[in-house]
Amino acid sequence: MSSRRLMLRAGGAAAAALRHPAPVAAYTEEDYERDPADITGAVLPAFSQRDVFLHIHGRGGPDREDADLKARILAQDKAAGLDRFVHVFVWREWLEAASTERISYTGQAIGRQLGEALAARGGLRSLHVCGTSAGAFAANEVISAYVGAAGASRAATWLTLCDPFCARADEGVCMPRVICTRTHQARHTAGVAQQAAHSKRRNAHGIALSSYPQSQPSPPPWLQA
Repeated sequence: MSSRRLMLRAGGAAAAALRHPAPVAAYTEEDYERDPADITGAVLPAFSQRDVFLHIHGRGGPDREDADLKARILAQDKAAGLDRFVHVFVWREWLEAASTERISYTGQAIGRQLGEALAARGGLRSLHVCGTSAGAFAANEVISAYVGAAGASRAATWLTLCDPFCARADEGVCMPRVICTRTHQARHTAGVAQQAAHSKRRNAHGIALSSYPQSQPSPPPWLQA
């Protein structure tokens, strides 16, 4: 074969490689476990209430929408006569430190730590966890870890995901194993978060992916006549 033909063939192969680059190996959980984030500081403040509403913000948060959500939940709890621990968990330092492919694993690790801590304290009556965008990783894991660790004595639980981003680097599926859809932002879910927080059935476990505003606050179902 002539040198000219060899050069043309080599050039064609190079062009094809540029058009169809070799796939890059996905960043896996094993990769993360070899160099996990230091999450020793990811803890909840002390509280005494038996009912808990925990919100986990997305990247760039906490912001006005997170503050609006907390204020609305507190207002509705007051109207319903419910003394509940309402908290926005700030994990910004871990979000900002994580590369894109590590955010999911860091969020899940933090969520597991929080969920297991809530289970260890015992005595909860209800647990509603809400996560926005990348916060969905941690929020889903809080509920999963809590339910797994608390066993039969667990509280009634509810998970709300707002505009969730939950496709991990190593799998193209949503971590909550439900279809992720683009939902209303957190400030739009505030009107119904209180109503959806509890169930008359003990140990109920729910997932909400899309929520709508509510004009008037109402007590949770288990406080209604």
